[in-house]
Amino acid sequence: MTSSLSTTGRVPKINGGSRPIVWGDRAAVRSRISNFLPTVADAGYMETFMGWELICRDERDLAELASTLAPDEVARTRVHADPFGVVAYLEVERRG
Repeated sequence: MTSSLSTTGRVPKINGGSRPIVWGDRAAVRSRISNFLPTVADAGYMETFMGWELICRDERDLAELASTLAPDEVARTRVHADPFGVVAYLEVERRG
């Protein structure tokens, strides 16, 4: 059974859609979302030659995304970028 986290006001956009963040397995307690940073140097290459439609977000954008989650369902969030400045991560730990 899948169950989505409730959001506070709006549905966060994940992978270009407008689906809510979903815990695939209710037993799961962690989820990680990663996005290329807007400053990634190879974005043009990835879009042109690899056919990827990139959705770039920085740490602030991912923190905003985390703020749309229901506080009573979230135990902890962490937003950070990799040491190379290419990918930003949002890690969410579900309460309970």
